[in-house]
Amino acid sequence: MLDNLRPRDRHLRRMMLFAVRRHTPSDYPFLFRHAACRTEKDGTTVKNLAAAVHLLQSSTIITDDILDAGSPDCFAGASTII
Repeated sequence: MLDNLRPRDRHLRRMMLFAVRRHTPSDYPFLFRHAACRTEKDGTTVKNLAAAVHLLQSSTIITDDILDAGSPDCFAGASTII
């Protein structure tokens, strides 16, 4: 991941490392791949889409943590959309 970021982007590199260290594995990409594949060969086709869906889901949590320094939501439950 860091190979894709310029060394001059120190702040972005630190944010990405912060996000990756705090990231917990998810079963969604695994389930998505196996739900959408009929053969092993289909897995290669769906792999990027499964990763994109996972990143989209994770990005909202990561963006929230960056903006509020990891503070828990004080207005709603974890799954509530305001």
